[in-house]
Amino acid sequence: MKCLISMFYKSILVTVLVSLIGWLSFSFVIEPASAASSNKNRIEPSLNLENQSIENREKAYEEEVNIGDKPEDLEKQYEKNLQEYHKQNPDEGGLVDQAKGLLEKATGNN
Repeated sequence: MKCLISMFYKSILVTVLVSLIGWLSFSFVIEPASAASSNKNRIEPSLNLENQSIENREKAYEEEVNIGDKPEDLEKQYEKNLQEYHKQNPDEGGLVDQAKGLLEKATGNN
């Protein structure tokens, strides 16, 4: 009798596990509606390379490469970029200033 009850519980357990595995395998199937659609009418961003000549691009590249040669030049370029950023985004410049202030406070340099 004990053996019969044990087999009954095992068969119920196997049935439940098989049902659970089957249910989970069908519940995570990716539906075609959620797949990426190919929208052919989408407007691709176009680069306006006609305004930039090859010489200007090469010159800008050489300037950027030469900036990294000396740490002083890199610091000057950083300050220049930071000033441009402050001009373009006057409301968002606080994070950099706060970080700089915290760094000065932590190191004791005022």
